[in-house]
Amino acid sequence: MRERSHAVKFQGTLEVGYRACLWSRTATRVLLSLGSVDATSSKNLFDAVKRMDWREHLAPGATLACDCSGGNESIRHTIYGSQLLKDAVCDSLRDATGERPNIRL
Repeated sequence: MRERSHAVKFQGTLEVGYRACLWSRTATRVLLSLGSVDATSSKNLFDAVKRMDWREHLAPGATLACDCSGGNESIRHTIYGSQLLKDAVCDSLRDATGERPNIRL
């Protein structure tokens, strides 16, 4: 576990993540890291996110909302970063299943 000024980072099984969601009294949300990608350009980020198998995380008919924080020279606005993520996930799922997921605004 590593304490940070705005978060506590830890590793564990998916069960540990579920327990953190269930029993934490201070967390407003628990985030599951799915990996690390090279986000030095919009194309790199889009391609890396699109290559992930999102069927492992989103059931058919599930809704999807994306949020982005931070940025760099290529991704300067969080809204753009969020839309880029959403498009990559939706394209990946559409390619794999033939259907595009619902988007929650």
